[in-house]
Amino acid sequence: MKKGLVFDRRRDVHQGLRSPPKDARLFPVSSTGYFSDISRFDSLVSGCRRMLLRIRALFPFDLFPDEVIIDECKVSVVFHEFFFSEDIHSINIEMIRDVDIETGPFFAKLQIVPDGYPSKPLVVRYLKKRDAIRARSIIQGLMVVKRRNIDLGKVNDADLVDKLEMLGKTHKD
Repeated sequence: MKKGLVFDRRRDVHQGLRSPPKDARLFPVSSTGYFSDISRFDSLVSGCRRMLLRIRALFPFDLFPDEVIIDECKVSVVFHEFFFSEDIHSINIEMIRDVDIETGPFFAKLQIVPDGYPSKPLVVRYLKKRDAIRARSIIQGLMVVKRRNIDLGKVNDADLVDKLEMLGKTHKD
């Protein structure tokens, strides 16, 4: 394991320094730990950019249709109250306590209950039944995966959604 000292040459050269000042506080850094943290961070960022599902409420029943966007790390609910206005709530998968759906003959209502969130559950109405059931299955699958600390970075996109749906399905689905 290599050990080194932290000195940002690009920033410090810009300030006219070519080497660390003698009175600078230098901190020993393990290069293997540093690079493994960077690679873990890069894989987290690339994984969180994969959108798994995006669903919208149906227009004639909701004049300004709300959206639910699911990626590997979080669920974002976008409420549209008026023209060109958005109220966006993002919840990390680890912070979701429960996901409920209520279905009727034509539509479904999706409720996301955050853990430790100060307000009421996030509710999106007038979704297609199939979309709401699929969203709940994917979110529940992600909850299981995150609680067991499984890395999804090596799973390809096509298989990921199907496997998460299978994992999160209830016996009724």
